[in-house]
Amino acid sequence: MAQNMTPQEVRSQTFRSGLSVFGKVLLAGVLCVIMYLSCGLLAGIGQDQIGYRYYTEPVTDASMTDTMFDTTFTRYDEYLLSEDGKSYVLDKSYAYNYDTHAYEYSAELTEAAKAERPVFDEKTMTESKTDEAGLRLTQTQALYGENAPLEVGLEIVAQLLMLTIVIAILYTPLWRLGDGDRNKVDFGHMQADKLRGLKIGLIGSAPSGLVALGLVVSKLTGLMPNYIFAYRLLTMIFAPINNALTSGVAWTSQMTWWMLPVAVLCWAVVPLTTALAYWLGYNRVSLGERLVYKKK
Repeated sequence: MAQNMTPQEVRSQTFRSGLSVFGKVLLAGVLCVIMYLSCGLLAGIGQDQIGYRYYTEPVTDASMTDTMFDTTFTRYDEYLLSEDGKSYVLDKSYAYNYDTHAYEYSAELTEAAKAERPVFDEKTMTESKTDEAGLRLTQTQALYGENAPLEVGLEIVAQLLMLTIVIAILYTPLWRLGDGDRNKVDFGHMQADKLRGLKIGLIGSAPSGLVALGLVVSKLTGLMPNYIFAYRLLTMIFAPINNALTSGVAWTSQMTWWMLPVAVLCWAVVPLTTALAYWLGYNRVSLGERLVYKKK
């Protein structure tokens, strides 16, 4: 015969369930990253190479490297495929702007590059060059033509699949917990708490809540100026959304204000999922059965 659960035992079980939710979110994150990288590979299929970026003038001052954050070169020259398709010719040169933290077109550097190396020499310029201390002196990056409709479509599909993975991993355990709690309540073994699913979700999403809070603090106060990088890394489940709103952003101050409410909504996915799943389980509402019987 089942024993009555004391309020302390219920709270302890709720906390453990919250920790379990956090573990499931981490598992979902790993699966989402694998799936997202797979979508990225699909986006690259069929793309034609259109040119190169040739990075030169490496940063040697450590303080400058920290300031630049996202690069170790102060300049790059962009070479695009010529009309005859036989060579890559210089198009524009870009210099790093320390105020905007971005590369910007430089007419002066472009003229100098046209005089020094107007055509991309694949044999010599794709070789990695380093000095005696091992500092990289040049870096080459291939450029490929974009297929915007395909990339946007894959980003949307990837985000929907990633949300499905998270919801699917959390839904069944919380539904079963709600169903089990309903039995205990009906037989007088525990006090009813229809918000238990929400509480479990809030506990399980507390770490991600701190991550979102850090983004808000960084944007409002200017603290941790490059926190946007850490935020994107720690919220890979929402990588497509993050990319859409923060693409090319290296500093939190450059981030659009719309990103703040979006970050809160992304964090809310977990507690809302656990709350709904528990409520449905508590009320013996099976979405799977309803869909099956509806089809019949």
